[in-house]
Amino acid sequence: MKTWALILVISIAMTSMGRAEEPLWSASPPISVVSGWKQASLLLPVAKTETEMIAEREDGPVIPVAAAEQIQPLPRAVLLPDSIKGPAPAPAPVPTPITNSATLGVPSNKTNYRVNPEEIRYGRERGNFSDIEWMNGPHPIGHGGWISGEYLAWWTSGMTTPPLVSASPPGTPRTAAGVLGQPGATVVTGNSNLFNDLRSGFRIRGGLWLDEGQVWGIEGGFFRLGSANSSDANGSNGIPIISRPFFNAVSQQQDAELVAFPAILAGSATVTGSSDLWGAEGNFSRCLRCGCNYIVRGFLGYRYLHLEDSLQIREDLTASDPNSNAAPFGTQITVIDRFRTTNDFHGGQVGVSGDYYNGRWILGFRGQMALGVTRQELQIDGSTQIVVPGGGSSIAPGGLLAQASNIGSYNRNVFSVVPEVGVRLGYALTPNLRVFAGYNAMWWGNVLRAGDQIDTVVNPTQIPVGRGPGTLVGPARPAVLFQDSSFFAHGITLGAEWHW
Repeated sequence: MKTWALILVISIAMTSMGRAEEPLWSASPPISVVSGWKQASLLLPVAKTETEMIAEREDGPVIPVAAAEQIQPLPRAVLLPDSIKGPAPAPAPVPTPITNSATLGVPSNKTNYRVNPEEIRYGRERGNFSDIEWMNGPHPIGHGGWISGEYLAWWTSGMTTPPLVSASPPGTPRTAAGVLGQPGATVVTGNSNLFNDLRSGFRIRGGLWLDEGQVWGIEGGFFRLGSANSSDANGSNGIPIISRPFFNAVSQQQDAELVAFPAILAGSATVTGSSDLWGAEGNFSRCLRCGCNYIVRGFLGYRYLHLEDSLQIREDLTASDPNSNAAPFGTQITVIDRFRTTNDFHGGQVGVSGDYYNGRWILGFRGQMALGVTRQELQIDGSTQIVVPGGGSSIAPGGLLAQASNIGSYNRNVFSVVPEVGVRLGYALTPNLRVFAGYNAMWWGNVLRAGDQIDTVVNPTQIPVGRGPGTLVGPARPAVLFQDSSFFAHGITLGAEWHW
């Protein structure tokens, strides 16, 4: 009996020592007394190394990956004699052992992840931790939402224009002045692309998760490119000779309207234009596939795009022929042709996006396809103002390329497809903030561009004479063309993104 009493005293002393040395010891599960002896329960200290310790924290334990598979040791059994009396306590519940660290989404090459117990309870298999040490990389999915802002440096497909202003060298006969195909005649404005230079803009995107599992979400975005503007003026007092070329629908030959010619007219022809592009979108998104270092999302939603072009040709003329009866000396003539197109796309879209994580680096991609209807609108306007010294002024509808045969507002709906792709490379400055640079490309089919709507075939009998428009004799030209084309925009993006 003395021997057993001595063993009991030593056990109690060791228990007290174990509780006093918390930093170096941790309590094992209750010891069950079995095998025919009275059942009892004791807490005996078990030595552990520092790397095996489980440090407690408000939002959960720090789980070393090496110990993840054996975080719950098995109960141990000892035999005690009948002399130890007392009721046997109820056995302690044994939690289900964590048999695989992948259940927690902990990458095999990472250590000391701080795991939120709530996320363990929800069984997040894609590493969605609300408090991952930021040194191990950014959060793969985000907490509750995100917002980003981007600077856009994009190039856009140019707007083609026909020959609008021509020039001829001094000495050219009046009947051949500025007429294309005649010796010395050259195009000085037009017959080229406008608005294909680099344009700056911005884009804002954001999203929110709709469920605790962060599977379903909503997202939206808005972008705008800065207006592209163009202006080109050509004028003289008669040398060089300036004209506006066209094809004569009556004579079926190239022809031209004078802008500046020696001893007849002094004047200028100015061509101005502008182009604007902006759009918005809203989507429902769903997480399709996730892993410790990647996520793939699908989305379905609505997309809107707006493209607007305008082009104006203006002549400012002064009659310089003292013997002219049609335009007395000093008469001021202003001729204006205006063309404006508007395209509004409404459609549904589907797409996929994703991110791959490697430490703080993030490689992302996004692809989407929108199908819908483009509402095309075309406005053509023209006027001629004549101010005769001492004789008053008059304004008549119609210029040169805008006449009664095509002046007006027109619209129609056409089917369009709008695909867009983008890639970007980001870097996580903090667990919530990342910066990135990328490339985007977008194509939009079946749009109207202002330059394509100019019909250079003109019936000169419609050109205003005196105080009113001319009387149409022959073909009704220029006509309304409604000429479709495609629009392409691409370029680099620089931005920042915030997650919470």
